[in-house]
Amino acid sequence: EDIQGNNRKYLMKLLRFVLLLLFAITHLTTTAQPKELQHYSFIDYEANKIEYCGNSFNSFKKLYAKFVRPIKQGKGQVHILHIGDSHLQADFFSGRARANFQSILPGLQASRGMVSPFTNGCPDSYKLSYSPQWKHHNILSNNPQHNTFFANTVSTNAQSAEITIEVNNRNPVKYDFNDLRVYHSPLKEGDEISIDYPSYTKRHNENGYTLFSLNDYTDKITIRVNKSSDDTLYIYGFYFDSGDAGVVYNAIGVNSAEARHYINTNNDAILKTLHLDLIIISLGTNDCYEPGGVKTFEHNMETLIAKIRTQLPEVAILLTTPSDCWYKRKQINQNMQQACEQIKQVAQKNNCAVWDWYSIMGKKGSSTKWEREKLMQKDKVHLTLSGYYLQGDMMYNALWEEIEKSIFMR
Repeated sequence: EDIQGNNRKYLMKLLRFVLLLLFAITHLTTTAQPKELQHYSFIDYEANKIEYCGNSFNSFKKLYAKFVRPIKQGKGQVHILHIGDSHLQADFFSGRARANFQSILPGLQASRGMVSPFTNGCPDSYKLSYSPQWKHHNILSNNPQHNTFFANTVSTNAQSAEITIEVNNRNPVKYDFNDLRVYHSPLKEGDEISIDYPSYTKRHNENGYTLFSLNDYTDKITIRVNKSSDDTLYIYGFYFDSGDAGVVYNAIGVNSAEARHYINTNNDAILKTLHLDLIIISLGTNDCYEPGGVKTFEHNMETLIAKIRTQLPEVAILLTTPSDCWYKRKQINQNMQQACEQIKQVAQKNNCAVWDWYSIMGKKGSSTKWEREKLMQKDKVHLTLSGYYLQGDMMYNALWEEIEKSIFMR
């Protein structure tokens, strides 16, 4: 077994060397290209750009500079966190953007990053299996005791419990990892978290996670909890790292989530441990779905941004506007246009950039055209798989255009 493990470790190192060599050769002959888009007459392709509000370009200039080292040297990582609602939970929109960023050039795949402990509605890109002793919570409960920016939490009172995670499940990009962080509530004396793996080292971090450094690479792990009492232990989430260069694109979404739910999170120091360069916020559909929500949306968005900047004062923040949609399948939801205007006002006052998806998709009434072309579901709120893939391609193109200008045209 030791010989097989050493052989696999050698092969993984050799593979990484070959990929970096391919990266160097490729970089001499080509640069990454934007994604090719299908043309629809109702989409405003000219609006597909990043709008810098206030003095937001200062933080984005630093963000774009972070891409220089991975793209030109094949070293280093850029870290993104994308948070939102049901448009992100399935990870189609964000997953498409992730796959695009992780295929900029050969050898720049990077790591899987954050994995949130869903029990139902888990994204297809990873798979979790639980022993029966676990309970699930998410940020809609408004209970700060178990709410974090992972947006989901599982808890157990049992003295023994397990979670198995597979990071490759219907994934367009295949991952392995040799570092795993398990984020959890404080351990009591006699409590232990371990993993089912032949050889590893373990270190507890004061920011609320246990780091497991494996002696080899894998794509599946079982986490074991053993407790000395029936007190509740919370597991907030996981982070998978391989150390590979590229873009680590973390994404968290919860059905029905609003800005006020992310405001009521706890353990915000978790954000610092993610070393984030960019946070993308895609909220507004649920906040403003009912007429009364418009009144508090702007304040809630500003509070959320302030909360983030308490931990990460220099991070670049990109706000995306919501889709045009219908209200209860009866009529166009008039609030979405107002929500978009509020997002732009928030961006201006708080030095954020905006990606105006509402304008790109065709503004008021465009949801009918998207549904007709099978890019939007019949509820005229959620996109289809093809629609989310198009959205992910367009946001990637808008960001890549700015990155390319910063790196290759200066």
